[in-house]
Amino acid sequence: MSRNEQITDPNLIQTGDKIELPVPEYDENGAITGFKSPEEVQAANESQEPETTEVTGEIDGTEATDGTSGVDGANTTSTTPTPTPSSYEGTDGTVQTEISDEVKEDLEALGMDPDKVEIQTDIMGNTNYYQPSEDNENTGVAISYNDYGEITKSFYENGNLIAAEYYDENNTLTGKSFNYEDGSTMSEVYNEDGKVAARTRFDANGQLISSETFQYGDDGSYTMTTTDETTGEETTATYEASQTEPTESPDLISEEESSSGTTTNPGTTTDPETSTDPGTTTNPGTTTDPGIEADPVTVSPGVTIDPGETEAEPGLYDPEITEDQTTEAEPEAAAAEEDVISDEKAERLAEELHSAMEGWGTDDEAVKNILQNEKISDADLIKIMKNYPGDEGLTRDIQGDFSGKTEDELTSRITDALSSEDPLTEETADLIAKELYQATAAHNGTNEQFVEEMFDKLSPEALALVNERYSTVNEGRTLKEDIKGDFSFGAEDDLIKKLNDATMSGLKSENMTEEQAKQYAQELFNAMDGAGTDEETVESIIENVTPENLVKIMQQYPADSLVRDIQGDFSGGAEDSLISQITDKLTAQDPITEETADIIAKELYQATAAHLGTNEQFVEEIFEKLSPESLSFVNTRYSVVNEERSLSDDIKGDFSFGKEDELLKLLYEADMD
Repeated sequence: MSRNEQITDPNLIQTGDKIELPVPEYDENGAITGFKSPEEVQAANESQEPETTEVTGEIDGTEATDGTSGVDGANTTSTTPTPTPSSYEGTDGTVQTEISDEVKEDLEALGMDPDKVEIQTDIMGNTNYYQPSEDNENTGVAISYNDYGEITKSFYENGNLIAAEYYDENNTLTGKSFNYEDGSTMSEVYNEDGKVAARTRFDANGQLISSETFQYGDDGSYTMTTTDETTGEETTATYEASQTEPTESPDLISEEESSSGTTTNPGTTTDPETSTDPGTTTNPGTTTDPGIEADPVTVSPGVTIDPGETEAEPGLYDPEITEDQTTEAEPEAAAAEEDVISDEKAERLAEELHSAMEGWGTDDEAVKNILQNEKISDADLIKIMKNYPGDEGLTRDIQGDFSGKTEDELTSRITDALSSEDPLTEETADLIAKELYQATAAHNGTNEQFVEEMFDKLSPEALALVNERYSTVNEGRTLKEDIKGDFSFGAEDDLIKKLNDATMSGLKSENMTEEQAKQYAQELFNAMDGAGTDEETVESIIENVTPENLVKIMQQYPADSLVRDIQGDFSGGAEDSLISQITDKLTAQDPITEETADIIAKELYQATAAHLGTNEQFVEEIFEKLSPESLSFVNTRYSVVNEERSLSDDIKGDFSFGKEDELLKLLYEADMD
């Protein structure tokens, strides 16, 4: 896993020669008062004669407002990224070799390891403390100081600056800048209480497109005013912080139209009520809670990073404000819109999960922050899993990247979510079927916990649906067959019994679908295919299926004949019992339908002329149990189903003299009637 994947939002730019981030402005005391857009900075730079020096990497020679150079990526007016770490050495090749105790304290406070930091001096004499990732020298984190003793913490991917955080001399977070993949940027300014005071967004051309300001009440509530800078329209919304769970999504109190008299959708609002835990990493591209005191970020290249257990990305949990939701008469409707996260958010979180476990190393906390986040509902998690990009599924990736208690907890969270739907939808059943296959037959090594918990938590009806969809999702495979051999003897028996019990309800359904019938037919076939016979499965299905559903299943049977396969795999009393049950159910209707007549005609051919050896029991019981009218109908359909063959001709020579005469007599009398 690359370092950038651990410290940034997937929407942040990954490559490029030059990254332009909003840069801070300062008052006379050195405190950040706001940010300038790249366009504004460019205009200011063009009015000056820039100093250029031939070095490796890009260097902005403009003069910062605080008197420091724009080279070091610190709190300056420069929009040019800090040069790649390899270009930090001075022209004479000398570098500072020792880190002072004060700097060490700052490095540790900001989550860096002084022992892994490289001290590099650029051509302008500015010192940068750079910690590369373990697998990429040009990916990592650096800090530098301005004349006020304030720190800029810069995040790099392959030498490109992708985000920056700004701290005062006391290591208190005062601002952030982010660059997104589409070229747009966002910046935040924090007030003295560690809360977000303002947020601005610029498009890819450096134009200011929106701004947000926050005001906080003594009771924990806050008001957010969003301005669409392209139209000048404003939307104001007031939120109430939860009294018991400060990190929960705020409840919408009211939304007021601005003085313009028009309320418009300024885009997805950003939830400022998500706390950043002490000692955790703030993920560039995500927002920090303006209502909870912000702690210094900790990032240590080369090791797993904690991006904050309760941190939210922009707009993830807020009620989205739309034109038809902003009247005071409809506050509940606005909140209801966020019952389930949007498709875009689900895709983004799914990608974050995948990135956190892809390749070398695992960002444990990034995974936990999504799966164990109380704001992620069961429905949210299901939606995220449906968008998960990995071929092997989320559960398999967790099994491969975690172990012990953490793996158990994450797996249980997933099974809780997947079993929460009532009734289970077909789409979620497909997701479970995919995950079950990945947990069993798809790989060496079985995820026993996932399989057993799904079987325990799903209702019989839900498990039956998963079983039905399993074959469709997994190219004709059956869940029962994939379970066999992957569990200890007792556990396997328990799972198969639960599966059999669950499928029994489907066998009695009044509206069995073609897909369900195909699933049961495949189960019957698999139970008798190859070496050995799963007698329990065959007996359970035949015993519990209704006459109407038996016909549907036999229509979908993938081999020539269900009865012929039973004859070959069973013997004695078990064979007699199964065949008698089949003939009872095939003849239960009177008169029989054309579908039933065709199935009987097909099975009669397979029982007589199609093979050496005659299934006398089946033929004789069918003739005895059918009414004359139904037998005549079967005789008529026989030639249609079996390519113009004659039932009477196929009977001749396959029975003893007396029995043959008896059968032909029944057939003749039926036709006469």
